[in-house]
Amino acid sequence: MTILQEILVWTQGLPAWQSDAASRLIAKQVLTPEDLEDV
Repeated sequence: MTILQEILVWTQGLPAWQSDAASRLIAKQVLTPEDLEDV
């Protein structure tokens, strides 16, 4: 398992908004103002 996969597994135990924020950060590396409003 790669570190990225381990992080994604770990985020599944977080509240939904935190998991979503982490997924967006992993995918984009920078959150947009729209992402911040969504989260």
